[in-house]
This record gives sequence, structure tokens and C-alpha cells, in this order.
Amino acid sequence: MVHLGSQNSLRFVLTGHSGDQSLSAIRVVTLQTPTLIVTVSGVAKIGREMFATVTFTNPFSYALENVYLAMEGPGLLYYASRKYSLIPPMASITWTESFIPRILGSRRLIAALDCSLLRQVWGTVDLIVI
Repeated sequence: MVHLGSQNSLRFVLTGHSGDQSLSAIRVVTLQTPTLIVTVSGVAKIGREMFATVTFTNPFSYALENVYLAMEGPGLLYYASRKYSLIPPMASITWTESFIPRILGSRRLIAALDCSLLRQVWGTVDLIVI
């Protein structure tokens, strides 16, 4: 896995020859990436403080370095980010951020994680602000 870098798939190419005929086949296998767990506390009411928590566990046998974690939600939480220098193998991180909902209705909070060895890791939580 560590040698894949930011690639999230493997491509297998098989070629065969018999006499004057040849055959090629390609199979692409998309790898499953870990997800972020995003939760919020309490009932979403306009003007009332809430807390968003993002949890991530490094499922790999190698450490992740220079990891950036960000979250935002239109009408909920302005863009916020954190940098983690190192997340050891099988270790978990948890980040809690306070916010005050500003707009009524259906809202979504999204969190994304990025580092050189792991891309396209994200999680969301939907809530209805009353």
C-alpha cells in the first residue's frame, strides 16, 4: 500500500500469444479507502452552540505523516483545519470543534483528510437546523 502513493486503484494487464493470435485483458481493482466518522452533539438549533467531532483510525501497518484534516459546513461551521505530524499504525485521532448554526433547514457538515500516502478520505453528517 505504501508504494501506491495517492493511487486508489490497481490495474492488472494480461497478454497472451498463441501462434499468430494475441489476446489482452485489463482489470482495474478499486481499493477501499478508510472513512472519517463525523458526529455532532445535541439538537441543531439556530444560534445554539454545538460540537462536531471527527474520528479517524489509521488502519495501515505504516505511519501516516503530515496529515491534514479539515471540516466545514455551509451555514454551520466556517472552514477549520488541523495538521497532525504523525499518525502511527492502528492509532486513532479525534478532533472536536464548536460551531453555532446560522441558517435554518437541511445542512451537511463534511470533513476531509489528506496526506501524501492517503487521498480521498472523507465523511459527512446531515442535520436539520430548527
